[in-house]
Amino acid sequence: MTKSIPLSLFQKFLAFQQSLRSFLIRVGVDQVEVIGHDPQIASFHVLEVALRKIAATDSAYLIQTPDGKVYKVQKLEEDEGGVVWIGATVAWEHQDNFSWPLWLSTATNAGSMCGNQAFRQLAEQLEVDDKTYGWKSILDFVDVEDRYLLENALYRLFSGVSTQEDLELRCIHGDLHRWFRHLLWTKGDIVHGILVETTGVQSELRRNERRLRQLLDFIPVGIFETDLNGGGKYANRAWSKLTGLPVEAQYGMGWKDVIYPEDREKVTAEFIKCTRNLSLFEMCFRYLTAHGEPVLMSVRAMPRSNDITGQLEDWVGTVQSVSEDLLRQAEVKSNLKTQLMATVSHEIRTPLNGLIGILHTFPSTETLNDDQQETLTIVNDCSNQLMAIVNDFLDFSKLDVGQLKLLMEPVHIRLALQGIQRVFFPQCRERGLDLLLEISDNVPAVINTDPVRLRQIILNLLSNAIKFSDTGKIQIKVWRAEGTLNDGSFRLHFAVRDSGIGIQKSQMEALFKPFSQVDSSANRRAGGTGLGLVICKNLVELFQGSISIDSEIGRGTCMSFYIVTRDVALSLPSPATTLSPPTETPEACGTRAESILIVEDNLVNQKYLARLLVRFGFHRIDYASDGKEGVDKVLARPADDEYSLILMDLQMPRLDGYCASQIILTHKPCLSIVCITGDTYQGIQEKCLAIGIREFLLKPFVPDDLQRILATLLPAP
Repeated sequence: MTKSIPLSLFQKFLAFQQSLRSFLIRVGVDQVEVIGHDPQIASFHVLEVALRKIAATDSAYLIQTPDGKVYKVQKLEEDEGGVVWIGATVAWEHQDNFSWPLWLSTATNAGSMCGNQAFRQLAEQLEVDDKTYGWKSILDFVDVEDRYLLENALYRLFSGVSTQEDLELRCIHGDLHRWFRHLLWTKGDIVHGILVETTGVQSELRRNERRLRQLLDFIPVGIFETDLNGGGKYANRAWSKLTGLPVEAQYGMGWKDVIYPEDREKVTAEFIKCTRNLSLFEMCFRYLTAHGEPVLMSVRAMPRSNDITGQLEDWVGTVQSVSEDLLRQAEVKSNLKTQLMATVSHEIRTPLNGLIGILHTFPSTETLNDDQQETLTIVNDCSNQLMAIVNDFLDFSKLDVGQLKLLMEPVHIRLALQGIQRVFFPQCRERGLDLLLEISDNVPAVINTDPVRLRQIILNLLSNAIKFSDTGKIQIKVWRAEGTLNDGSFRLHFAVRDSGIGIQKSQMEALFKPFSQVDSSANRRAGGTGLGLVICKNLVELFQGSISIDSEIGRGTCMSFYIVTRDVALSLPSPATTLSPPTETPEACGTRAESILIVEDNLVNQKYLARLLVRFGFHRIDYASDGKEGVDKVLARPADDEYSLILMDLQMPRLDGYCASQIILTHKPCLSIVCITGDTYQGIQEKCLAIGIREFLLKPFVPDDLQRILATLLPAP
């Protein structure tokens, strides 16, 4: 029995009707009620049968009847009487004349599809069943391993993310694969597709890439890839498992956000350095998991450069978890190495301090004959060379264990450079060389930098330039790069150009490797350890800069570097009022009343300090050979005659300088103590300041160093 049709269905029908060939029917269990249809529709009984086959869950469908007509039907309602469908023929003119396989579909998987004659012939070749008047999905034409690619493309089309897709996919034909290019586009809510058979070369390459990535996902080591700026492009599943983070967290610059906050600065600085030098990135640092917990990781990344241009293209690296036990073992080894180098530094610098110090206190050379003066000059030169070698080795060791840090302060750059120029004037005059300094007008008067390390770089480059130049000139140029960096800092460039023998291009790279020189003859001629430029390179990188070399045989060499700095608005003396020649250390004009205690286990250094103190007018001098004796003397001193100053060596037998100073300052907190040490490692000053030591003397020191401290702590009345 036929039920009446609600008025709402007729309203929906009228809204849908776009031509006279629209229809509205209800399909029940055993009957079809035609509510309205175009009498011209052929094979309507076939359409009725097709509608009965449609799953009740489908909302839209395409049906192609044997006479070639294509119908689009859409479910409106479902009630006791059955399913009410509304439909219309699809205008698909001349589709059978189209030589390439052409198809239409309304859904990604459950929906139906139909095709032109070429498509139906292809289906027969591929033995794909049409499931009576329509194929279930275009996915039936695609190999199982490639279906997810087509599913994603159809999803993007039906969701409106894209309007066109172009894919190259496989279809299994017997035991072989056939490749088809799928060109897809949308028109309204219907997807159109064309299939073009191809060779599949590009797709095979992409398929191999997918296989490789699948293989990488099974490797238990985290693997990642970034672009040349560090932007994440890929991470395997192990990376996600190790870090506890989704793979998406590595994309772009997101990997920086998941680094433990306290580690981000050092990781970023190391990455910038490795990017600049195209060197291996290798660090242990902490990641933050999705739960906010720190996880220690060992990360190694290798830069990949273009084979032709040599330019950096991207990075590939690994991530592995590090157990706390391994980390502690590494820390113990690092601490042992640091302690060893600190001890070596002290034990070498202490006798050198005595040797160089005694030479500084030697009587006037006017009383010496020629042979004696020559001998004194040779000893002085050798001691300075030995000190330079020791400094190179110790600086290299500190850089190797990450102990060398920059101490930034405002520096009048012009005065600093002119001071360096004065140092080398005598040596250049002796060799017949002109030493020129050119500073650009755009260089600020005062910059924020580490004056000691910047001076060390320039001194090393100038020393090399003079060594290998017999005639001509040495030129120092300084200029500021245009513009500023994101944080307001800027690049300050330096160049040291000579007119020397030059370097072959094949030998330039070796200059920045430890213990390397261009050839053995250079080593015999100039001496040195081969560490100078390595140290310069590392120091420049601490300044977030880069160093380079340009040279031509017989025409000279130019060493260029830049540092990242910023200008400082300070009122400092102008160069005109400050550039006075250095004066000799003045002798004392009278006797001072203050009493000074020297706590030093090395007898030569005791005598050196005593001679200097007498020269400066301090004659009330007492001695202690270790910390225990020094403490006893301080505590036994009468209250009305206490020591005014203590010169305290740090490394001594029985009781070292740290412990001795702590005991003394506990009882006499106002007493001034000057630390004397050959230990140049980071943290010495902080440790001394923490216990109340006010000043420091680094062995070997010259008379001016001690006089400066005495003028500060014991000013003349």
